[in-house]
Amino acid sequence: MPPKRRSSHLGGGQQATSLCALSLSLVAVLLTLASSLRGPCPWRLSGSCHPILSDAAAAEDRLPGGGGAWRGGPPPGGAQPQDAGPSPHGRTLSFEVCNGFANQRLALIYGLVIAKQLGRAAELPALLLDGTQTSARDRLAADAPAGAAAFEEFYDAHVLRAAVAPFGVTLLTADEAAARPPARSRAAAALASVRPVDDIAWHFSRHRAVEHLALDCPLFRLSPSMMMAEHEFVLAVLAGLRPAPAVQPHVTQALGRLAGRPFNFVHLRMERDWQAHCERWTALTAVDGVVRDNCFNNTLTVHRAMASMGFDPGTPVYVAAHWDGADPALAADVLAAMAAAGYTAVQGRPGEALPRELRALVEFEVALRAERFLGNSVSTFSALAILQRRGAGRWAGHYNGGDIPLVQVLPLFPTPWVFTFNSWSQGYEPMLKAAVNSALRQGFIAPHCIFAGDGGAPIARWMEARGVAVIRHDPAWRDALVARARGRAAANLRESHLFASERSIVGTWQRIDMPIVPVLDQYTHVLFTDTDVLFRRPFSFHEVPRPLPRAVGMGPEMVDAFPYNAGVMVANLPRLRESYGDFLAFILSNQHGLTFPGYGPGDQGAYNAFYEAEVRAWRLPDKFNAKPYHAAVPARVSDVAIVHFHGPKPMDYLTYAATGECPRFGAGMRARACLYTHEWVRRLEGDDAKEPHALWLSGCAAPKALVKI
Repeated sequence: MPPKRRSSHLGGGQQATSLCALSLSLVAVLLTLASSLRGPCPWRLSGSCHPILSDAAAAEDRLPGGGGAWRGGPPPGGAQPQDAGPSPHGRTLSFEVCNGFANQRLALIYGLVIAKQLGRAAELPALLLDGTQTSARDRLAADAPAGAAAFEEFYDAHVLRAAVAPFGVTLLTADEAAARPPARSRAAAALASVRPVDDIAWHFSRHRAVEHLALDCPLFRLSPSMMMAEHEFVLAVLAGLRPAPAVQPHVTQALGRLAGRPFNFVHLRMERDWQAHCERWTALTAVDGVVRDNCFNNTLTVHRAMASMGFDPGTPVYVAAHWDGADPALAADVLAAMAAAGYTAVQGRPGEALPRELRALVEFEVALRAERFLGNSVSTFSALAILQRRGAGRWAGHYNGGDIPLVQVLPLFPTPWVFTFNSWSQGYEPMLKAAVNSALRQGFIAPHCIFAGDGGAPIARWMEARGVAVIRHDPAWRDALVARARGRAAANLRESHLFASERSIVGTWQRIDMPIVPVLDQYTHVLFTDTDVLFRRPFSFHEVPRPLPRAVGMGPEMVDAFPYNAGVMVANLPRLRESYGDFLAFILSNQHGLTFPGYGPGDQGAYNAFYEAEVRAWRLPDKFNAKPYHAAVPARVSDVAIVHFHGPKPMDYLTYAATGECPRFGAGMRARACLYTHEWVRRLEGDDAKEPHALWLSGCAAPKALVKI
């Protein structure tokens, strides 16, 4: 039986009992992924795993007029695994959406990606008015007592149509689809029972001749690599999902509670059903062994997170929550704590008569307009707001610590990368440029530079022209640190060449101000590196051990032993911010100048000494701090995400290769250095590349290199 349709839900109607509580069907997806890893891939093509349909799914998924279901192997009729492109016969695709507001928004994205890949016009689906999930099972329109509404009651179809048109995607509203002649052939394909698809054209190739293809809810049914490949289209769809004209007055009404003032936005998850969801979420650890400990963290003390992350008490805070579903005493305590901390909280209660998911849409639009957004990263509502705001260069963070689970299936959240530089280190500029260019080439890495000195220096302008967030900051501790260094200048220099001048000393220590500079205060964890690195592939924090570091996480230096190397580290900024004053006092009171006996020189020694317990408890995998002189670490070169030219720099290796002199690092040269330095040379620009390229040609590319190295 089709879902009930309503003509309008925007001028009044049924009282909804819940707001924007959004349970994650991601729980079910992760369970599916975890279980799928236990069994062998039924068959493979170019490294892709394509599942064989179950009997039940196959029985529902037959070619029109065909005598049987396709069971894997080459598709029938000689169909080839390639994108068919736009069809002159007007082939169409329909699909369902499922669950609450954010999951419906995601399902829409997945469905449109499939339509784009197949070259089919997409029929815009009806949207659920109340998609509340009470279990990990997807909630479809047929399950929703409140029924569904036309897409145009939620979103402006004209805006979305304009957003996807440059990608060759055609959209049809329900009325437009109904006005078309009946399809000459139709087929239904079930996605709920299959593993995430990484080759859409192949997966649906049996249906190439079918005029209309109908899918169930495609939420999370495409592989992460597929979504990465379509990231520009995904962001265009998100930008094109603007509220329908009839919804705009409700957005205006919600904003009216703020009297036209700039405001911040906090999305709280504290409802009873959310707490039950957190129990299910945490229980997944028993399935895959991954620690999940951030579902309800800091909810009752969100005011502390706001203060730590730089929320100005003078700016009102729009607080969105499922107020009716929360324990009244708990909600009152949270709001009272905000008030006691000096914040003016405005409870978000838009359009009380609107159905649940339309109210969520109103609040999402309000969230996009705030100065700052702070949410719960386990919530898909918050995760999508963070993705969309950061993509537009707007401040967005989460109060619950840990990571953003949505990254596992939608890996479009760039990893925040932080490095330091200054206007007096021109000799290191080629290294910096190669590092930045390698990050930009790989994608999904967001570079941030804490820059000291002349803010108008050419290198600062070079970085800004390439999208690096340059944070101009001169450290307040500069004079005090330099004064302490002068007292033990000779001893300091024996420990490290980085203490040769006052400027190099300041440059070495710039990183300790990571937790106190603007822009970075929106992040919970960041990747920090020196500038002598090379990024070889995209990655996320889901590749490192969890829980993420409690303060700083580093890996070994030359041997696998503590103290660790600070040239690449994962930093927990809230913890570093909380301890910043004590850490700085520890540094400036050190009786050994700028070295820390037993822990090492400089800031690296300070981090190892002050945060020793946290550093020892968490080890960065070698693939994030691979060194050319480590010939066998990691075991597979393809696993390496970051090469760190610790010690000898690329020009040193290239000179050794060209002259045949490879002191101390011969094994590394034979195994990795020529590969890594070649990749590094390719990231250089203009004149910077001439000499390194010539050295590489004479030392690594020439046949004699096989003898020399």
